[in-house]
Amino acid sequence: MTKLLPYILGLVCCTSLLACSVDREPCLLPKTTLVRLGAYQIDIAGKAIDSLLPSPMFVAIAQDSLKGLRFQDRTSKFSLTLANHTDSCQYLLIPDSSIGTIDTLTFYYQRRIQFLSNSCGYTFFFQLTNLLSTHHNIDSAIIKNDQINNDANSPEHVQIYF
Repeated sequence: MTKLLPYILGLVCCTSLLACSVDREPCLLPKTTLVRLGAYQIDIAGKAIDSLLPSPMFVAIAQDSLKGLRFQDRTSKFSLTLANHTDSCQYLLIPDSSIGTIDTLTFYYQRRIQFLSNSCGYTFFFQLTNLLSTHHNIDSAIIKNDQINNDANSPEHVQIYF
């Protein structure tokens, strides 16, 4: 019996560990909140129309690094992340990376932590409070929807006019 004792104890330990494991449901909600931007021009009738940028590039300006996001050629819709550790962030916007004229977009916002579910955990939702831009290529930039959350069907947040 004493020779079987280590095997019996091992079997009891393995069984108890397997019995205590918890299978979590997968997270089916988007955890990343994105600010959605659109590029526009004003036509002759004064109506805003999509403005396809030839080779757009956004570069996030951080204290310790620069991180670039290059988008497919000839697009007018963009999605960017906001910093969840501060109440503002800046992006360099290069509408045509082959020319290199640069504008700066500065987003100011309030952050709030949001519980999604047990399987997804927490994420940050944002409320845009202000938006500043330089005017080398950009005519104006306006906030159309100030609530940034994980709803993929919410309207575009920012419109940039060239």
